[in-house]
Amino acid sequence: MTYITEYNELHPKEQRQLSYKRRFKAEVPSWDDSMVLLKNELEKRILPNSSVLDAGCGHGNYLIDELREKFSSAVGVDVSEEVMNKNICLDKTIVANIENMPFENNSFDLVVSLWVVEHLDHPPKVFQEISRVL
Repeated sequence: MTYITEYNELHPKEQRQLSYKRRFKAEVPSWDDSMVLLKNELEKRILPNSSVLDAGCGHGNYLIDELREKFSSAVGVDVSEEVMNKNICLDKTIVANIENMPFENNSFDLVVSLWVVEHLDHPPKVFQEISRVL
């Protein structure tokens, strides 16, 4: 079994990083990558047929890829249509700023947002929006 499935074409730096993770896992079987740990914890807690929003979805999300069968719907929102073109795990993508998302209140059971906070101009506004759509 391959450790960490690749869902998108990886950049050479990402390929190198993944090769080191696989090598380290082979040498230290008790170790796991942080995304694998997060996926395992999330899998224990999500209810079947949940709806998920990937806020700042970019070109993909390992968590949604790995747990796709658990979700009834998977929606992504990002400010860049160009980066969403490679995203294969979502049912729908929407170009929008996550400070003001075009969803009704209580639209989703789960919101994930990976590698996004460091790019935000107004994090409190984004967290309010996430709370609103949950």
